[in-house]
Amino acid sequence: MAEVLPSPEVVWAERSDVLYVTIRLTDIHNHKLDVTEEKLIFSGTGGTQDRPYYCELEFFRPVKPQDTKQKITQREVFLKLTKQESGSYWNCLVKGKKPHFVHTDFSRWKDEDDSEPEGDNEPELEGLMSQMGGLGDDVSGLEDTLDSDDSDNEELPDLESKPVEDEATVSKDDHEEESV
Repeated sequence: MAEVLPSPEVVWAERSDVLYVTIRLTDIHNHKLDVTEEKLIFSGTGGTQDRPYYCELEFFRPVKPQDTKQKITQREVFLKLTKQESGSYWNCLVKGKKPHFVHTDFSRWKDEDDSEPEGDNEPELEGLMSQMGGLGDDVSGLEDTLDSDDSDNEELPDLESKPVEDEATVSKDDHEEESV
């Protein structure tokens, strides 16, 4: 009996003329990617267990394989596929029942009626970092902030065992406070 290989997670989004397909698998090596007008076939080794993965997806409608752009990173294979017929949204990636490992990529998704200008929508690290309000190149004043007196910067007392008091020496008032 042939071994059934697990499928990597696949996420996708679309525009009127292109599809964005991401195969999420870390540390990919020995990979093979085949894109035809009708199908996408991926095989490769990776993941935390460094084992082989395989997936075959039959597209809902034809794509132009010669226009396929791909980018491979440590965490994923990103594909930009051009639709043969632009202008219409597919609303599903594959023919038939959706495989359990295929999901919508909401970080790239836009509805048909969104009026924002079209773009590649590929994330740029510098743009993301500037939106996050990072430190940038100007770190002047940072040392003053780190050296400032803050209540949580106080030195903590050493943890030492205290001698247990003999009950005979503890006053009646101390017992009342403890029981409250």
